[in-house]
Amino acid sequence: MKHFFKKSGTLITGLDQYKNLLSKIGQDLLLLRKRGGKIAIIGNGGSQSMAEHFSTELNCTFVNKNRKPFKALTFSNQASLTAWSNDFDFQTYYKRMVECYLTKNDLLLILSTSGGSLKSKKSINLVNAAKISIKKKIKIYSFLGNDGGSLLKILNKKNCVVINSKETSKIQECHLAMIHYICTLIDAS
Repeated sequence: MKHFFKKSGTLITGLDQYKNLLSKIGQDLLLLRKRGGKIAIIGNGGSQSMAEHFSTELNCTFVNKNRKPFKALTFSNQASLTAWSNDFDFQTYYKRMVECYLTKNDLLLILSTSGGSLKSKKSINLVNAAKISIKKKIKIYSFLGNDGGSLLKILNKKNCVVINSKETSKIQECHLAMIHYICTLIDAS
Protein backbone atom coordinates (compact mmCIF):
# COMPACT_ATOMS: atom_id res chain seq x y z
CA MET A 1 0.00 0.00 0.00
CA LYS A 2 2.90 2.32 0.70
CA HIS A 3 3.79 2.82 -2.98
CA PHE A 4 0.33 2.39 -4.51
CA PHE A 5 0.13 5.79 -6.25
CA LYS A 6 3.81 5.85 -7.13
CA LYS A 7 3.48 2.49 -8.89
CA SER A 8 0.44 3.69 -10.86
CA GLY A 9 2.15 6.97 -11.69
CA THR A 10 5.27 5.23 -12.96
CA LEU A 11 3.26 2.98 -15.28
CA ILE A 12 1.15 5.87 -16.57
CA THR A 13 4.23 8.08 -17.11
CA GLY A 14 5.75 5.21 -19.11
CA LEU A 15 2.89 5.54 -21.61
CA ASP A 16 4.79 8.44 -23.19
CA GLN A 17 6.48 5.82 -25.37
CA TYR A 18 3.09 5.16 -27.02
CA LYS A 19 2.18 8.78 -27.82
CA ASN A 20 2.74 8.31 -31.56
CA LEU A 21 0.56 5.20 -31.68
CA LEU A 22 -2.16 6.84 -29.59
CA SER A 23 -2.05 9.89 -31.88
CA LYS A 24 -2.38 7.56 -34.87
CA ILE A 25 -5.43 5.92 -33.28
CA GLY A 26 -6.97 9.36 -32.73
CA GLN A 27 -6.31 10.31 -36.36
CA ASP A 28 -7.74 7.00 -37.58
CA LEU A 29 -10.88 7.59 -35.51
CA LEU A 30 -11.31 11.06 -37.00
CA LEU A 31 -10.86 9.66 -40.50
CA LEU A 32 -13.27 6.85 -39.71
CA ARG A 33 -15.92 9.35 -38.57
CA LYS A 34 -15.43 11.39 -41.73
CA ARG A 35 -16.00 8.25 -43.86
CA GLY A 36 -19.03 7.20 -41.81
CA GLY A 37 -17.32 4.10 -40.41
CA LYS A 38 -17.84 2.45 -37.05
CA ILE A 39 -15.53 1.62 -34.18
CA ALA A 40 -16.31 -1.43 -32.06
CA ILE A 41 -14.63 -1.63 -28.65
CA ILE A 42 -14.61 -4.95 -26.81
CA GLY A 43 -13.26 -6.49 -23.63
CA ASN A 44 -14.23 -8.74 -20.72
CA GLY A 45 -15.24 -7.69 -17.20
CA GLY A 46 -13.60 -4.41 -16.22
CA SER A 47 -12.21 -4.06 -19.74
CA GLN A 48 -15.76 -4.28 -21.12
CA SER A 49 -16.78 -1.53 -18.70
CA MET A 50 -13.86 0.50 -20.02
CA ALA A 51 -15.00 -0.23 -23.60
CA GLU A 52 -18.43 1.15 -22.70
CA HIS A 53 -16.79 4.20 -21.11
CA PHE A 54 -14.75 4.88 -24.26
CA SER A 55 -17.69 4.39 -26.62
CA THR A 56 -19.76 6.77 -24.47
CA GLU A 57 -17.04 9.43 -24.67
CA LEU A 58 -17.02 8.99 -28.47
CA ASN A 59 -20.81 8.87 -28.92
CA CYS A 60 -21.49 11.81 -26.62
CA THR A 61 -18.75 14.24 -25.66
CA PHE A 62 -15.55 14.38 -23.67
CA VAL A 63 -14.64 18.02 -22.95
CA ASN A 64 -15.59 19.67 -26.24
CA LYS A 65 -19.41 19.79 -26.07
CA ASN A 66 -19.65 20.81 -29.75
CA ARG A 67 -17.75 17.85 -31.18
CA LYS A 68 -19.50 15.63 -33.71
CA PRO A 69 -20.34 12.11 -32.49
CA PHE A 70 -18.59 8.92 -33.50
CA LYS A 71 -20.36 5.67 -34.39
CA ALA A 72 -18.91 3.69 -31.49
CA LEU A 73 -20.41 0.46 -30.17
CA THR A 74 -19.55 -2.26 -27.68
CA PHE A 75 -21.72 -5.31 -28.51
CA SER A 76 -23.09 -5.21 -24.95
CA ASN A 77 -26.70 -6.09 -25.80
CA GLN A 78 -27.56 -8.52 -22.98
CA ALA A 79 -30.33 -10.29 -24.91
CA SER A 80 -28.00 -11.02 -27.84
CA LEU A 81 -25.19 -12.04 -25.50
CA THR A 82 -27.30 -14.48 -23.52
CA ALA A 83 -29.15 -15.86 -26.56
CA TRP A 84 -25.93 -16.56 -28.46
CA SER A 85 -24.12 -17.93 -25.41
CA ASN A 86 -27.05 -20.18 -24.55
CA ASP A 87 -27.61 -21.51 -28.08
CA PHE A 88 -23.96 -21.68 -29.14
CA ASP A 89 -21.21 -20.52 -26.78
CA PHE A 90 -19.77 -17.41 -25.20
CA GLN A 91 -16.37 -17.86 -26.88
CA THR A 92 -17.86 -17.05 -30.29
CA TYR A 93 -20.17 -14.17 -29.28
CA TYR A 94 -17.83 -11.32 -30.28
CA LYS A 95 -16.92 -13.18 -33.48
CA ARG A 96 -20.61 -13.25 -34.36
CA MET A 97 -21.01 -9.55 -33.62
CA VAL A 98 -18.00 -8.67 -35.79
CA GLU A 99 -19.57 -10.72 -38.60
CA CYS A 100 -22.84 -8.88 -38.05
CA TYR A 101 -21.71 -5.27 -37.66
CA LEU A 102 -18.23 -4.62 -39.02
CA THR A 103 -16.80 -4.27 -42.51
CA LYS A 104 -13.29 -3.57 -43.77
CA ASN A 105 -14.15 0.14 -43.52
CA ASP A 106 -14.54 -0.10 -39.74
CA LEU A 107 -12.17 -0.46 -36.79
CA LEU A 108 -11.94 -2.80 -33.80
CA LEU A 109 -10.30 -1.90 -30.49
CA ILE A 110 -9.64 -4.81 -28.14
CA LEU A 111 -9.03 -4.18 -24.43
CA SER A 112 -7.57 -7.10 -22.48
CA THR A 113 -5.55 -7.09 -19.28
CA SER A 114 -4.34 -10.64 -19.99
CA GLY A 115 -4.03 -10.59 -23.76
CA GLY A 116 -5.86 -13.91 -23.79
CA SER A 117 -4.47 -17.41 -23.75
CA LEU A 118 -5.31 -20.24 -26.11
CA LYS A 119 -3.56 -22.63 -23.73
CA SER A 120 -5.58 -21.73 -20.62
CA LYS A 121 -8.66 -20.76 -22.65
CA LYS A 122 -8.67 -17.22 -21.29
CA SER A 123 -10.40 -14.48 -23.32
CA ILE A 124 -10.93 -16.81 -26.26
CA ASN A 125 -13.90 -14.61 -27.25
CA LEU A 126 -11.46 -11.76 -27.91
CA VAL A 127 -9.05 -14.00 -29.81
CA ASN A 128 -11.92 -15.25 -32.00
CA ALA A 129 -13.06 -11.68 -32.67
CA ALA A 130 -9.51 -10.75 -33.67
CA LYS A 131 -9.23 -13.72 -36.03
CA ILE A 132 -12.46 -12.95 -37.89
CA SER A 133 -11.51 -9.26 -38.04
CA ILE A 134 -8.17 -10.16 -39.61
CA LYS A 135 -10.00 -12.35 -42.12
CA LYS A 136 -12.40 -9.49 -42.94
CA LYS A 137 -9.45 -7.04 -43.23
CA ILE A 138 -10.74 -4.85 -40.40
CA LYS A 139 -8.13 -2.60 -38.81
CA ILE A 140 -7.44 -3.65 -35.22
CA TYR A 141 -5.82 -1.83 -32.33
CA SER A 142 -5.36 -3.41 -28.92
CA PHE A 143 -4.56 -2.31 -25.39
CA LEU A 144 -3.15 -5.34 -23.59
CA GLY A 145 -1.44 -6.27 -20.34
CA ASN A 146 0.96 -8.88 -18.95
CA ASP A 147 3.04 -10.10 -21.90
CA GLY A 148 0.32 -9.45 -24.50
CA GLY A 149 -0.80 -13.08 -24.51
CA SER A 150 -2.24 -14.82 -27.55
CA LEU A 151 -3.60 -11.57 -28.97
CA LEU A 152 -0.13 -10.07 -29.34
CA LYS A 153 0.94 -13.19 -31.25
CA ILE A 154 -1.80 -12.88 -33.89
CA LEU A 155 -2.13 -9.08 -34.19
CA ASN A 156 0.06 -6.48 -35.87
CA LYS A 157 2.43 -5.64 -33.00
CA LYS A 158 2.75 -2.06 -34.28
CA ASN A 159 -0.91 -1.55 -33.37
CA CYS A 160 -0.67 -2.97 -29.85
CA VAL A 161 0.08 -1.35 -26.52
CA VAL A 162 1.25 -3.82 -23.90
CA ILE A 163 1.32 -2.66 -20.29
CA ASN A 164 4.14 -4.61 -18.70
CA SER A 165 2.36 -5.49 -15.47
CA LYS A 166 0.55 -8.48 -14.05
CA GLU A 167 -1.71 -6.33 -11.85
CA THR A 168 -5.12 -6.04 -13.49
CA SER A 169 -5.96 -2.78 -11.73
CA LYS A 170 -2.71 -1.12 -12.83
CA ILE A 171 -3.22 -2.26 -16.43
CA GLN A 172 -6.75 -0.87 -16.40
CA GLU A 173 -5.53 2.46 -15.01
CA CYS A 174 -3.15 2.71 -17.96
CA HIS A 175 -5.85 1.73 -20.44
CA LEU A 176 -8.11 4.46 -19.05
CA ALA A 177 -5.32 7.04 -19.27
CA MET A 178 -4.76 6.11 -22.94
CA ILE A 179 -8.49 6.37 -23.67
CA HIS A 180 -8.60 9.84 -22.13
CA TYR A 181 -5.46 10.85 -24.03
CA ILE A 182 -7.10 9.84 -27.33
CA CYS A 183 -10.27 11.74 -26.39
CA THR A 184 -8.19 14.82 -25.59
CA LEU A 185 -6.46 14.60 -28.99
CA ILE A 186 -9.80 14.24 -30.76
CA ASP A 187 -11.26 17.23 -28.91
CA ALA A 188 -8.22 19.33 -29.85
CA SER A 189 -8.54 18.61 -33.59
